[in-house]
Amino acid sequence: MLGAGPALDVPPDATIVAAAKALGNGSGVTAPDTVPLCLWVVSHACAGYAEALWHTVSTLGDRDTTCAIFGGNCAAHGT
Repeated sequence: MLGAGPALDVPPDATIVAAAKALGNGSGVTAPDTVPLCLWVVSHACAGYAEALWHTVSTLGDRDTTCAIFGGNCAAHGT
């Protein structure tokens, strides 16, 4: 079962590079390699939506998917 567990294990002050190393960046084309990073970015996108999208893109990997998941989660949570 996929959950937020892995995303909860990465400290909020981790760099996006460290988060992507720990959580994946979508290059594995699987939900467990994509969703945790997106949830982490949603949880720590304090600097704003646009900056968080740039952080998501900077992880390389499957950028269109990770940005879509990030954006969908933000919309669902009203952020």
